[in-house]
Amino acid sequence: MKQVKRFFLWQFMINKRLLHKRIFVLLLFLVPLLVWGMSRISEEDSGILTILISMEDAEDEIAGQVVEAVLQDDSILYYEVVEPKQAYQQVAAGQADCAWIFREDFQEKLISTFAEDEVEAPVYVVAQEDTVALQLARTKLYAFVYPQLATLICEHYMENEIPGVDNLSAKDLQDYYEKYQVQDSLFQMIYEETIETEPVSDQSYLMLPIRGILVIFLLIGGLVVTLYYLQDEERGMFAWIPVPRRRGLLYCYLFAACLDMSVVVVLSLLISEGRWISPRELGILVIYLFTGAVFCELMKLLCRTGKALVKWIPLVILAMLGLCPVFLDLGSSFALQYLFPPTYYLRALYSNRMLWIMAGYTMVLFVVETVWWKLSQRKELC
Repeated sequence: MKQVKRFFLWQFMINKRLLHKRIFVLLLFLVPLLVWGMSRISEEDSGILTILISMEDAEDEIAGQVVEAVLQDDSILYYEVVEPKQAYQQVAAGQADCAWIFREDFQEKLISTFAEDEVEAPVYVVAQEDTVALQLARTKLYAFVYPQLATLICEHYMENEIPGVDNLSAKDLQDYYEKYQVQDSLFQMIYEETIETEPVSDQSYLMLPIRGILVIFLLIGGLVVTLYYLQDEERGMFAWIPVPRRRGLLYCYLFAACLDMSVVVVLSLLISEGRWISPRELGILVIYLFTGAVFCELMKLLCRTGKALVKWIPLVILAMLGLCPVFLDLGSSFALQYLFPPTYYLRALYSNRMLWIMAGYTMVLFVVETVWWKLSQRKELC
């Protein structure tokens, strides 16, 4: 009982000390403010992605209907109609994020997607790089093209499988389809290797990377707290504590900081989505906090001094933003992304298998940190 009281007393004292650090407090307030600002921006009419719309055959009636539906879409995506050649040039020059080029004979190529003969792409998607936002924007394209494809499938089925409809006009077939089409959502999102499902939401594309930003913020907070610990150690504040017992002291620092940062992250997700995070994601967050703590402990051993850690923090942040699937998904087979904890959190949201891999990664980090710490202690004794 006495040990528990001492632990909570340490947590209270460390947390009180951290809340007197201006940079740490600034981090706590900056993230919810950033999320709130992004939420407000995402509600504006201005687009965050410029998508060029082009038709190889300007007289194609079916393609024209799809393009008209795209242009009438109320979205933060900005659409512009251009000629095909101009679309390629503008994307190549970086003047647009991507182009959707509707092919000549759009209907025939669309039919080929469900016929037995060779499939020809009805739409060309042109982009310099395949970012997360562009991958999600393509779901909008699928939503526009699907009604036309569904209509063609219905007409094809009735003409070939139902006797007595040969004399029906195209208008009669269209009226029949509209009369009996399903009004509810035909699709339900199910994550890989999980049993959880949820309806496809119309969430703003600007808000989708927010989870990646928040988990990177957690790691940044941990690295900042590690820096404070190294500064206190260099000032001799722990001289009265035996060296073997100091290993767990940084974990006390990180545990106290994690309580504050976790509250900020949960509130930020509430701001961005208008609902609390699921129990499953809350469990992933708890595991991630342990992963981040071990990662920060290992960074402390690698850097040794606060000056060295200050130099490495910006590089680690840039590496996480570039390699982890926050703004750009380099694919699950890209090995370098697995050096950093945010990758495991973001991929574990959609895969139970990745959750186990995340736990294994934490154990490997802990073993490496333990071995490194023992070797460093032996070196100091020698």
